[in-house]
Amino acid sequence: DDMAKGVTVAEMEQNFRDGKEVGIFAATNWIVGFPSERLQDFSESMTFLWRMRNMNINSIGAGVGMAVGPETIVGQNTEKFNVSAQKYQGHWITKDLTMGGTHVMTRVKTFAIFLDLMRECTELEFGYPIRESLAREHYVIKLDDPKTIHEVEYEQFDFNIIKTNLNPFADTLVNEMWPFFRMLWRIRGGYSALIKFNPEIDLKEFGSQFGPGMYNAVFDFKIDEAGNWKADFDYKFEQVDNPYDDRERPPHGRKGPFYAQDYSRMKSNTAARARKLAKPHWGDEGRSGEDFTQLLEEERILNATIDLSFSHHYVNAGKWER
Repeated sequence: DDMAKGVTVAEMEQNFRDGKEVGIFAATNWIVGFPSERLQDFSESMTFLWRMRNMNINSIGAGVGMAVGPETIVGQNTEKFNVSAQKYQGHWITKDLTMGGTHVMTRVKTFAIFLDLMRECTELEFGYPIRESLAREHYVIKLDDPKTIHEVEYEQFDFNIIKTNLNPFADTLVNEMWPFFRMLWRIRGGYSALIKFNPEIDLKEFGSQFGPGMYNAVFDFKIDEAGNWKADFDYKFEQVDNPYDDRERPPHGRKGPFYAQDYSRMKSNTAARARKLAKPHWGDEGRSGEDFTQLLEEERILNATIDLSFSHHYVNAGKWER
């Protein structure tokens, strides 16, 4: 709905079924980490793809997360989508600081792992951007019974399992892995998983687009077919000095984790079109000088007062129902 696609999930599923019936193949593209995407939405994206996996999908374009650029309606009207006009460590962040580059990287990475594990469960082979280093360096997943395949319905589930009250960024980041862990259990039954995040492997695989390498985490998770699970998670996020930020340091410069980003005055045809759709009252001039001065003041205050660093260790057990 926020992308204004004008189509329902039921209609999309029917399109796939109709296409298969008459022999049409489908090449698909997937946006992971849209700014208003909740964990529930991300879970449903995986559910949708799993349900449609045998409906003649022959290509799955899995990108590197939603980019908020000058040619997008989101970039030209950030407040509509709860996106800050400030970038954080080189990546967009929501105004309430609950979603940023590390959250998006987690979803991009787990979506890629999900595709790795779906590859052996389809009637037809499908093409997708295979990240061979993931299975080699990032994760080890062992299924209790590789022959287990479950069909699933859409479900509502509360993924806010870990409650930390550390800071808005941390309180959501600690729960980012749950949609993947639950989805894998729902479709493949019991398993054990060890998944790692650290700057050495993540910067090599994804580059610096999600930030300069601030996140270390190890997820040790086990669950049986009946839904009995055990979790041992370690997190450490450090708000480091961004080596990719070439601005001069204060007091004369503006270097810091937050960076005021104003796309409203860009003159390219694509940016102008997005601006006309997003903020028609801005016209050709874009943001006023007074508004931009306020952005710079907000940047100064955020850099002086916000540090999203945290560490956390979570050990727990529970039982899920289907």
